[in-house]
Amino acid sequence: MGSVSGRGASDDEESNKGVDLMGENTGDEDSSEEGEDDSEEEREVRKGFIVDEEESSSRKKKKKRRKQRGSDDDEGSRKRRKDSDDDAGDLDEDDLALLEENTGGHKLKRLRRRRSASDASDASEPTGNLNNIFDDDERGGDEDRYGGQELFDADEMAGFIEDDTQSESSGRHGSGSEDEDDRAARRALKKKQRQKEKTKGRGRRAGFGAGFVEGITAEAWQEVTDVFGNGQDYAYALEDDADNQGEKELKDIFEPSEIQSRMLTEEDDRIRSLDIPERMQLTSAGLTAPISSSDDLHDPTAPFIPEDELTDAANWMANQISATATEHFALQDANGNLPELHEQFLKAVADVIRFINIEFLEVPFIWAHRGDFLVHRAAADSGQQDTAFLDQDDCWRIAHLSIKYRALALRKAELRKTFNSLEADDEYFEDVFDRVKTVEDVADLSEWVGMKYSRKLAEIKEEKMREEEAQAEEGEQPKRKKRATRESAYENAKRNVVSKLAESIGLSATELSKAYFTTVKGETIDDPASEPLTLAEGYCGGGSEYPTAEAALNAAKMIAITEISRDPRLKGEARRYFKDYAVVSVTPTEKGQSKIDEMHSFYAFKYLRNKPLTLFLRSPQFLQILTAEKEGLVEARIELPERAVDKFYEDLHQYYTTDLSSSVAEAWNEVRREILHTAVHDHLVPSAQSWARNYLQEEEEEFVGNICRMKLGQRINVAPYRRQDGSMEKGDTPTVLALSHGRGDPQRDDVTYCFIDANGHFRENSTISNLFSPLEAEREQFVDLLKRRRPQVVVIGGFSPATKRLMADFRTFAQGVSDSIVAEEEADPQEDEESLSPDDRHRRAQFEAIYVYDDVAKIYMNSQRAQLEFPDLTKIGKYCIGLARYAQSPVNEYAALGADLTALTYDPNQKFLPPQKLVPHLEKALIEVVNRLGVDINKAIRNPYYCHLLPYVSGLGPRKADGVVKKINSNGGTLTNRAGLVTHNIVTKNIFMNAAGFLRIPQDDLRADLHRASDDDDQPEVLDDTRIHPEDYDVTRKMAADAMEIDEEETSRYKTLSQAVIDLMDDDATKLDDLSLDDFAIELQKFFNAPKRLALYAIRDELQNPYAEPRPDFYSPSAVEIFTMLSGETQATLDRGLIIPVRFIRMTPDGVVRVRLDSGLEGSIQVGYRANEDGEGRYRPPPQGSTLQALVLELRHETFEVELSTQEAAIAQGDRDRRRTIPDYAYWDSNLADAEKEAQAAVEQKATGRQKRIIKHPNFQNVDSGKSEEYLSHMQRGDCVIRPSSKEDHLAVTWKVGEGIYQHVAVHELNKANEFSLGSTLRIGGTGQKQYTYSDLDELIVSHIKQMALKVNEMTAHEKFKGSKTELDNWLGNAVMANPERSFYGFAFDPDRKKAGQFVLGFRANVKVSTEYWPVKVVPGAFVLMNEEHGSVLALCNAFKTAYGARATTNPARMPGKTPMHLGGRTPMPGVPGSAMGPGASRTPNPYRAGGATPNPQRGGATPNPQRGGATPNP
Repeated sequence: MGSVSGRGASDDEESNKGVDLMGENTGDEDSSEEGEDDSEEEREVRKGFIVDEEESSSRKKKKKRRKQRGSDDDEGSRKRRKDSDDDAGDLDEDDLALLEENTGGHKLKRLRRRRSASDASDASEPTGNLNNIFDDDERGGDEDRYGGQELFDADEMAGFIEDDTQSESSGRHGSGSEDEDDRAARRALKKKQRQKEKTKGRGRRAGFGAGFVEGITAEAWQEVTDVFGNGQDYAYALEDDADNQGEKELKDIFEPSEIQSRMLTEEDDRIRSLDIPERMQLTSAGLTAPISSSDDLHDPTAPFIPEDELTDAANWMANQISATATEHFALQDANGNLPELHEQFLKAVADVIRFINIEFLEVPFIWAHRGDFLVHRAAADSGQQDTAFLDQDDCWRIAHLSIKYRALALRKAELRKTFNSLEADDEYFEDVFDRVKTVEDVADLSEWVGMKYSRKLAEIKEEKMREEEAQAEEGEQPKRKKRATRESAYENAKRNVVSKLAESIGLSATELSKAYFTTVKGETIDDPASEPLTLAEGYCGGGSEYPTAEAALNAAKMIAITEISRDPRLKGEARRYFKDYAVVSVTPTEKGQSKIDEMHSFYAFKYLRNKPLTLFLRSPQFLQILTAEKEGLVEARIELPERAVDKFYEDLHQYYTTDLSSSVAEAWNEVRREILHTAVHDHLVPSAQSWARNYLQEEEEEFVGNICRMKLGQRINVAPYRRQDGSMEKGDTPTVLALSHGRGDPQRDDVTYCFIDANGHFRENSTISNLFSPLEAEREQFVDLLKRRRPQVVVIGGFSPATKRLMADFRTFAQGVSDSIVAEEEADPQEDEESLSPDDRHRRAQFEAIYVYDDVAKIYMNSQRAQLEFPDLTKIGKYCIGLARYAQSPVNEYAALGADLTALTYDPNQKFLPPQKLVPHLEKALIEVVNRLGVDINKAIRNPYYCHLLPYVSGLGPRKADGVVKKINSNGGTLTNRAGLVTHNIVTKNIFMNAAGFLRIPQDDLRADLHRASDDDDQPEVLDDTRIHPEDYDVTRKMAADAMEIDEEETSRYKTLSQAVIDLMDDDATKLDDLSLDDFAIELQKFFNAPKRLALYAIRDELQNPYAEPRPDFYSPSAVEIFTMLSGETQATLDRGLIIPVRFIRMTPDGVVRVRLDSGLEGSIQVGYRANEDGEGRYRPPPQGSTLQALVLELRHETFEVELSTQEAAIAQGDRDRRRTIPDYAYWDSNLADAEKEAQAAVEQKATGRQKRIIKHPNFQNVDSGKSEEYLSHMQRGDCVIRPSSKEDHLAVTWKVGEGIYQHVAVHELNKANEFSLGSTLRIGGTGQKQYTYSDLDELIVSHIKQMALKVNEMTAHEKFKGSKTELDNWLGNAVMANPERSFYGFAFDPDRKKAGQFVLGFRANVKVSTEYWPVKVVPGAFVLMNEEHGSVLALCNAFKTAYGARATTNPARMPGKTPMHLGGRTPMPGVPGSAMGPGASRTPNPYRAGGATPNPQRGGATPNPQRGGATPNP
């Protein structure tokens, strides 16, 4: 047993200094001797503290050294230590008992921290900071030498070292003498004071430079400080804000964006705690206050729409829910009569509004548990069927309309408040206010009030500002700056006497509006006695603002125009005209004229003219038009047809003018017509025109969003895959084996496979080189997995057409394994298999292989989530995980995408919809399916992947779901019953009502869970394993008891409330069919005052088949979808009748030509469809790898076969008609379209001046340079187009050098037979240049273009090639900065388009000089530097160094550095020992040699398109 040295102290000493077990009075007495003299209080302090004897001896030596430093220092140290220890915490009784047991029953005093002498001498500085991080307690006296201090002060041990003074005080006065709350408050106050003292000196220290590590001299430490700093660069961040001594908040530590992304803001906390579904809160942002002015204005859980508003809301929504509902239940007939069930329909709508806005129930709950309110129950003796008023989509629509109605009501309330402040009595305002139906109507009426009562509103505003100024002077609120106000021309004229002249014109705007809408002409208008100008003379001059009669009359007209154009009912009528009669026209801009050709997708509306607006409501075309307009290609106009504008004008005109025929009356009618024309054409129509654009855009965005929602719903509303042999029940989760070999390159890509069990757990994975001839060890391993795991489904996936071959190889391989399994089972049959027929046994042994949609898996494989879940898997392995999970649960895979949900394509027009508007539609699809399916809440707690479904449960959301998980985990990690959601305060009342019926608690899993203590209040409930809502549990128990013919007296003796349900389900649930549920529903309706008939039938079905799988069977992609998924080819890119480029591979012995498409597909050209034979009747196959133009004859998606033709006659016809976009002929401006074609033809004729040339060669195209570049943009380096040239006797060859880089080569034709024939000699190179001569185009392509392409490949594969000139500049800059005295060089593409295909050699001698560039040309087989050809990049590098060194010799002043070096050291030389790159490693890779070739697209397919799946392979 260890010993502790020390001596007891008197009470006075203890009260001042505490018990110092390491003090100066150190003796050799053991603890047993000391224990007799110790007081009970001291023993309590020492209890539990053990010191090893060796440690005790060491401390004795150190204490002797401390004594030599003087007792004064110790006194100061003890004094500071006393203050610091006041905040020490107590160990609990269990810890003290355990320590007492280990110490043999001795109650040892706790040691208090000691202080060095330096601590006492410098009390002004903190004792614990970065300065003493390297200090060593064992230094002893060396501390003075190095000036070091202790690493920690007493504050850092707070909570561990108990305060002796407090302990003694407790001993003297008793444990209950001081209130615990007071002590806690005093401790907190002292802790804050100590923290404040600690931070006083922060920032003044020298950081790491002030402390030293033992054994390092001061000079060495100073050198370390000079290199690495003193550690105080961020000391300011450790300082506390003197003005903010409160606790730190998240916003004080993390970036706002980080807090927001993790949903930790105050608003997020409010959403979590508020008893309203999360999605309702988010969609109601800014609308959470109730719409009526009541005492509940600040109650966040007050009804969104009050009960007394439900009828008005239902009437407002009735005609906007759906076309079907409007037609059957809301539309008047020709006689003005409403449908028979109109009132019942309105009641159903009002009920749904109540559920959403008063009871806060979400649509999934309403659809599942309030279905009785959505139908009309026909009379039993009527012989009619029940009538469904609303479906689930209608309920979603009502939820959406509720938001709009609340916004409208809030705006109306604000307007009413403003108008009431005017204390005005305005009959017209009240009439219009009652007719308000839209937010636009409210805005119009608000604008009208602002116009009519502008002066009164200004006075109210001025009075309010004076009140605020008075409050500011009293200091009640900050003073606001006055804003300058401007008076409009209307307000100025209205204030002037000229307003009387305006009144003389005739009807006011209000009177005109009333007459128009009542179709009753008011009293006869009395024209003034004099003509307008004559009357106006009385309102001008004499100090008036209007010097002439014309000016006064114009002012009066302006008043009338303003009032008519701002009349709220007339503005609403203008909008109605646009909604009913508007047309849309499109005109291309100058940019669009040239860019939108017949192949462009926007060509369909390039010349659109007068297409009715109503035809756009069920199509996405207007969104396309807006996109084209944003790109500057077209200008769209929404206009009223002239006849509609004229009708609107004439209808107003008949009420605004008089019927008198005098000259005076005619003069005034002319003024009135001018006023009316201006108001209609310049104000009312343009205002409605602006509204129409927004209206049409919103309608089409809703249309596209619903299409995406529908398509996502179809994809996820499927059950897990089920085997075809009948061995699985619907809804069972299969075990899955997923295989993929990526792009399928046999030289690089192995087959990766992963296995996932039925619980979704990843079990094992591995790779196999291939499935047609694998290594024996790999084969045995794979066979063992298939036999051992027996996957119920095998999913095959990949990124290229080679996946089709993988599927075939697996089926062949698996068939052999299946046969082996059958043979083994026949030799040793199992009990459960003896009854199977041979055919059934063979079917059970089969491995069913399928494709699944892999778009989610492709996103998953590159996601951070995949990296966190499976960090050890390759990307292909993660891709396989995604495939396997999809086969088990598509809805779970989509739910786990989170923000990436919008990254998938559901509809081609989705790109025209902003992501933030698309998300709500996609979430609706997930919400519907998740709630239809239900969520196992305990599985969600344990399984983070499955937990992605939880936010989509009715009533929840990301924040509330997270809160549910955390609270259940804090309560043991398992939810025993649904009632526990409330009893354990996991969710609130409304959230429970929404979510409980969709949260499943499987009883079998619950019994197998962790052992729990028996608790009568927390027992499993069998009904929790059904879709029955807890509110219907009593009804369910009653139904079960009646079906089992159990009376109430017997059920009252049950210990389990649902014992009757358990007995029924164990016995025969079909007994429920004998119950008269219709009669029971009538009784319940009387009791609950709510219909329950459909709910009773749903309860019966659920008890008979609990949690039955409601979704359709799993389906795989169609043949066309698989074809597109693996090849990337769509109907627009590959279809019958299209002409496509293909590469020649080989010709089979029977004469069939095999070619490869850019997508990797292989095609065949039968003998009868090959290009014409030569003059001797023989077919000359083109060089291998050459590009041909071929017509698609047949496309077989199932077999991935493409039949082609290269006959010149077929190619000559072209495919322009097949590729062109079909315009909207019904509303097509053919005159403009024809005029454009004529203008384009004239330009082409002028440019060529002669007929187009036709050359029989597969690479020839009659296009210009721009079109040739566009054609080559998706092809490989070295591909070329032969085209006409503007020079006489010339052709042009455009070939692809790199991405976006194309070289145009001029070819001079010599020895031409005539103008249209091809020259027999083709020459490249002008005067003064090296010339290359070829006999035909094939030789030119192979010997010139292809050879230059090879040199470009060689250059780009070299380590010195850096890409663009900008990238080269950056690399050189970084290199010389890291090595200032060294020289570096590199290559890059020449940025000059005129020098496409050439390179630049850039070099920097050292950091002090700028970069120099030398041009490098590419010619067939060589690089040209300084007019000298070099056959390889290595030779080019050596030539550069030679030239550089020669220049340095001739002009040393210009050469400040060494010869530019390879980063690895010396210039690598092939075969030279000691070369930087090793023997043979420096040789430029020969593209014709195995292992060093540039990846051949004919072997691995075209350059991967990321949109077609998969990353670009790394060679």
